Amino acid sequence: MLWLGIHLPHLPLEVFERALMPHGSDQAPGYPLAIARRATIELANATAREAGVHPGQKRATALAVAPSLVIREREPERERQALTQLANWALQFTPRLSVQWPDAGQALAGLLLDIEASLGLFGGLEKLLARIREELQALGYHAALACAPTPTAAWLFARWRDGLVARTERQLTTHLAPLPVDLLSSLDTRRETVQAIGLKVFRDLAHLPRNGLARRFGAGLLQEMDLALGRQPDIRAWHEAPLAFHSTLELLADVEQVEALLFAVQRQLRELCGWLAARHAAVRRLVLEAHHDRTRRGR
Repeated sequence: MLWLGIHLPHLPLEVFERALMPHGSDQAPGYPLAIARRATIELANATAREAGVHPGQKRATALAVAPSLVIREREPERERQALTQLANWALQFTPRLSVQWPDAGQALAGLLLDIEASLGLFGGLEKLLARIREELQALGYHAALACAPTPTAAWLFARWRDGLVARTERQLTTHLAPLPVDLLSSLDTRRETVQAIGLKVFRDLAHLPRNGLARRFGAGLLQEMDLALGRQPDIRAWHEAPLAFHSTLELLADVEQVEALLFAVQRQLRELCGWLAARHAAVRRLVLEAHHDRTRRGR
């Protein structure tokens, strides 16, 4: 088996920003946007960063250096909806797809695709990865892609190093060895202990006695390591395409040119095409609704 991990590190920002035309185009001189958690900036788009806004900055400081900055609070439900729509789109590449739902604290969201049986259909791994990456960018998402024989390893690799590919058991073991232990979810609450005893990479854990690891860090660590190495079956819930397609995209600013509106609609049409391909279906008629909300204000 060969799994593709797709990590979406900027999803909390992109669910708002993807309705905007790319920075630098004739109709998009730049729209500074940032995501905040309470009083602290967590993510900022390219326009905001150019103005001096950066993650970790206080909200008041960010507004002082970029008065036109639009700040939005993170919206987990909007992220889940976007990820569901992406999963529907990605089913065109394989029916065996599992969703990594957004993490409440960090931006840990993405997809896991079993692509082994799809390689011949899409012209091989290199062409398939290039197509998925290109279409994700066209949809407005920055993604890190990585492949491995197990879904757990593919997800770890995608969060660690974009473009990493391990196709054999030997390559899997080789690439897992230098993986930072900070990426293991089973150690989320044991960071200080791990640092105190000098454990830095996956190789360090693999060289220690299993009984000792279980006593110190719990059985969850051994299970995560075994899942990554393929020593245990990794049972996943498969995502299924809905019977009907629905997509909503919120524009962050008033639209004065039709090109900006069409740009957002084109991204929705790409999502629709992916869903249609997954269901082997077609449409004869589309309904597009645009709502003008003059009541929305603020930063």
